[in-house]
Amino acid sequence: AGNVENPTSLVDFKIDLPPGPVMNLAAAAAPLGTSAALTWDALAIPDLAGYRVYDSAGALIATVSTTSHSLAGLTPGGTYTFRVSAVDLAGQEGPKTAVTFTTPKDAGAPLSVITAPAHGSVFSTTTVLVTGTAWDAWTGVFKVELGLRDLSTTEETWFLADGTAT
Repeated sequence: AGNVENPTSLVDFKIDLPPGPVMNLAAAAAPLGTSAALTWDALAIPDLAGYRVYDSAGALIATVSTTSHSLAGLTPGGTYTFRVSAVDLAGQEGPKTAVTFTTPKDAGAPLSVITAPAHGSVFSTTTVLVTGTAWDAWTGVFKVELGLRDLSTTEETWFLADGTAT
């Protein structure tokens, strides 16, 4: 009774925890709505191997060593959720951080070009054939309005153009 053993050696051990969450994950959609960039703050851990990027279905889409990733093939007006996690050299993955964003639906106004008659043409008839094209990369062209100005009176008249849609 009363005998106490004294330990004669110590065991060193290290607890290897997975990385913490990615912070300040943000998404910036491009004006056309077909691409975006994800960015986040660097995780300051000595054994960081990189980052994993996941789509909204949870599928791994990229493994990167930087704090950004470019997304392509998005649909204008679409809502997306992406997740990013940090991974250490031991392969341990930290928690996923999510960002949700919506891409722009339409980047801007349709474009139109009058191909005939030439700008500044003067006419002595009451009928003029105007030709041209109009297009919009995303939503199509709903209508085209033409404005004609009488240079002798500066009076403007607007017409709704008839044409063929393709």
